[in-house]
Amino acid sequence: MDNDNKPTKFCYPYPHAAITADCIVFGYDPNKTLRVLLVKRRNEPYKDCWAFPGGFMEIDEDLETCARREVMEETGMALGEVFQFRSYSAVDRDPRERVITVVHFAFEALAEVKGSDDAAEAQWFDIDNLPVLAFDHRTIIHELFEFLEDVIYNDLFFKYSPEGIPMDALSKLTTDILHLKELEHPPIDDDTL
Repeated sequence: MDNDNKPTKFCYPYPHAAITADCIVFGYDPNKTLRVLLVKRRNEPYKDCWAFPGGFMEIDEDLETCARREVMEETGMALGEVFQFRSYSAVDRDPRERVITVVHFAFEALAEVKGSDDAAEAQWFDIDNLPVLAFDHRTIIHELFEFLEDVIYNDLFFKYSPEGIPMDALSKLTTDILHLKELEHPPIDDDTL
């Protein structure tokens, strides 16, 4: 950093990967099935496919700030507590360029959302009826389901559950997540890709 607190520019003789933050937002309601917030992509690649809200990290922000900003820009939703899950770095995961994403997740009460910025639409989907997903998002959500099943069985779920969630909603949330094990993986129609 220079004296103005602006990042100093460095030039390195090798290419750099871009970094993104994606956020899987689960919507809970004790009277409804667990839902996932998705956005329909306005632009290529995967134009008109559904994906998690997310995007490229700006030079002056950290990953959590990026995840929160992208969810707000694309859906209008302000997130409460956000948890970092893991990174995905397959060389071919994004056809535009070399992209590493760091996936976050959050649990929120169901709220109205609206697509904006580079999201043509934003919508809640029942967890057991997901559409075709862009990029490697199908793999990512399956791995997050497996992780959440593990934390439930190990009594760690309270660490990741939303603050102030009523006990009946928390009970329904854990039941819905454990139900995913019966499905093996949520059915996703990917014949169109």
